[in-house]
Amino acid sequence: MTINDLKVDAQLMTGTVIQDNTALAYVNKGIEELVKKYPNAATLKETSVEITDTEEYYDIPADILKIESVIDSYENRLRSKYYVFEDDTIRIDFEGNYTIKYREYPAKQTKTDENIPIPRVYQSPLANYIAYRESLKLYGVSYPDTQSHLATFWAMEQEANTNYRKKKPRIIKAYYND
Repeated sequence: MTINDLKVDAQLMTGTVIQDNTALAYVNKGIEELVKKYPNAATLKETSVEITDTEEYYDIPADILKIESVIDSYENRLRSKYYVFEDDTIRIDFEGNYTIKYREYPAKQTKTDENIPIPRVYQSPLANYIAYRESLKLYGVSYPDTQSHLATFWAMEQEANTNYRKKKPRIIKAYYND
C-alpha cells in the first residue's frame, strides 16, 4: 500500500482534496506515533557485536526503537543483563559474540508512490489518521468527525496489533500416511 492509496481513502472520508506533501507529513507523523505505541509495527533487524572487554561500551545502530533480545552466539541463549545508553552504545557483562535483535524506526517517507515500510496490517488505519489530521486542520478538535477519525485509527491499530501478535502459520495442505 502506498501513501497515494491512503490519501485517496482519506479524501473520501473528509470530502476534501489533500495535497501530496500534506499526506506525506501526516503519514510520517502517524507512523511515528504508531511505532511508539506498538513497536511490533517497526521492522525487526539484527546486528552482531563482539564483546572483548566488559567495561567497554560498544556501538549499536542509532535507529533502534526497542531491543527485543540479546543472544549469546556461542551458548545460543538469551542474555537478560545488558545496558543500553542514550549515546547508542551497549555494555554486556560477559565477553563473547552476541546477536542483538531490535526494532528499527521506519525511515521517513519522501514519495507518495512507494510502499509504506510497516507490516501491511498496520497500514490501512493510517488513512483514518490522515483524515483525522486534515479534519483537525480544517474544522478543529471539537468537530465530531475529527475525534471519530482519531478513535477509529487507534481502534483499528489496536486490532491490527492484537492480530499481528497472534499470527500463526496457516495450514494450506495436510498430508497423512495411512
